[in-house]
Amino acid sequence: MMVGVIFSLDTISFFMTAICMQRIPEKNKNYFFLLLLGCALFTTSTFFQGPCPGIMPDEVGFIGFGIFIGGIAGGLILINAVPSTNSAVFKNRPKEFSLSPQGQRAKNSLSAINTGANAFGQITGPILGSSMVGILGYRSAFLVITLIFLTYTLIMFTYFIVDRIRQKSLNDDFVQADYAEAEGPVVQKSINEDSSQVKSSE
Repeated sequence: MMVGVIFSLDTISFFMTAICMQRIPEKNKNYFFLLLLGCALFTTSTFFQGPCPGIMPDEVGFIGFGIFIGGIAGGLILINAVPSTNSAVFKNRPKEFSLSPQGQRAKNSLSAINTGANAFGQITGPILGSSMVGILGYRSAFLVITLIFLTYTLIMFTYFIVDRIRQKSLNDDFVQADYAEAEGPVVQKSINEDSSQVKSSE
């Protein structure tokens, strides 16, 4: 019975994550950040599920905790993968494009790619996983998976930081442009008033 409870932890945490995600207003969701958080939690999950050899003891409690965290990570990744991709693709395009036939086709293509990638992973994952366990052993195989996801998460984090800096720079440029546009008539009015005062004094 204990084994069944442990292996149901990821389903329970996935279900809880899905409910919590529905309670977050759409306008407050940063899909890419939530996806990045899911990848980071999945990296932590594989670190505990091993458990990592040489660092953590091989105990059921650590494995169960890793499985529970993995369910949360899976929920964050699967729920936010498509919205995050759509947001990245349509971010620099006008809102009308997403409603156009081309935009709808792009959304359908992105959804199909995500579904196909998920199916491909479900097919190849057990095959590659069992092969790695057979060659490296259970704990070492999870260590390799942890290192792979850690590298992927760091790449995504770097992109997230660079994108935030770029967006901040663009916003600053827009603010300066709006300020200059608003100040232009005021400066011109001041110049005209000064010219009128000079002419009147003459």
